[in-house]
Amino acid sequence: MTNKISSFAITRRSILGGAASLGGLTLIGNAGRVVANSTAMHKLVAEPGTALLRGKDALPVKIWGYNGMAPGPVLRVRQGNELRVQLQNGIHQPTTLHWHGIRIANAMDGVPGLTQEAVEPGKTFDYRFTCPDAGMLWYHPHRFSSEQVARGLHDHHPGAVPHPN
Repeated sequence: MTNKISSFAITRRSILGGAASLGGLTLIGNAGRVVANSTAMHKLVAEPGTALLRGKDALPVKIWGYNGMAPGPVLRVRQGNELRVQLQNGIHQPTTLHWHGIRIANAMDGVPGLTQEAVEPGKTFDYRFTCPDAGMLWYHPHRFSSEQVARGLHDHHPGAVPHPN
């Protein structure tokens, strides 16, 4: 009898090869993901989409992403400048944007029922705040966050990265 499991054996070579492939995909996947320093209004559209999470030969996986990407684009702004982001809700649930690692006014903090109302499906909300600190943060929804973040609505890279002057 043939042991079919042996064809799927995990080896040091397969682990290293897989890690190298993922590293390469991360570099390729980040091309075009960074929104350059700007005072323009950046648009983040929360919307359904698909992604090749298991490689180019696998079937696409249904996701929710920002601007068709999961994770969403990296936003950059100089320390002391204003970040302006319009969230457009293209999913069937209310959503928000919550920012980590930056001191901002509660009205821009994205916690529904506490600091702002959730953005209903088909609606938009403009986030505008000055980035007082240099540092890293990430953004994600705070409404149904266990489902929305798991489906791809987040930025696992540094989000808006205020640069020192």
